[in-house]
Amino acid sequence: MSSTRDRLQEILKVRDMKQSDILHLCEPYCKAYGVKITKSGLSQYCAGIITPKQDKVNILAMALNVNEGWLMGYDVPMERKSGDYISSAPKPSCVSSPVPPPEDPVTAEILNAVRSMPAEQQQQVLDYVQYLASREHK
Repeated sequence: MSSTRDRLQEILKVRDMKQSDILHLCEPYCKAYGVKITKSGLSQYCAGIITPKQDKVNILAMALNVNEGWLMGYDVPMERKSGDYISSAPKPSCVSSPVPPPEDPVTAEILNAVRSMPAEQQQQVLDYVQYLASREHK
C-alpha cells in the first residue's frame, strides 16, 4: 500500500504542480468547511513526517479532484466516482465556488459526524442516504 505522502508526490509530479498550487486549490474548501491546511502542514504531509487527519484528506481530495481512498494510499482508482463524498468537485484547473456549509443545524451535525468517520463508513452512509432518497421519489 502506498501512503498519502506517495500520492501527494505523484500528483505534484504528474500534474507538474507545486505545493503552493495545492494550497491555492484547497483555499475555497478550507473556508467553506472551516478546515485549516497550512503551508507547513502540507509540507509535512508531502515529506511523510505526519499523516493528515480525515478532514484534511477530504479537503485535499476535493481540491485535487481525486478519490479520498486513493489519496490515503489504498489500491483504488484515482478518479472520483459519482458516489464519492462530493462528486461534482471542480477540476483543479478551474476551481469555482465551493459547496457552502449548511445553514440547517441538523444537516451540519450530520456532516460533522460523517466527516469524522473513515472513508469506508462515509461511503456506507452515502449509499444509505441515496437509497432513502430514491424511495422518497417513488
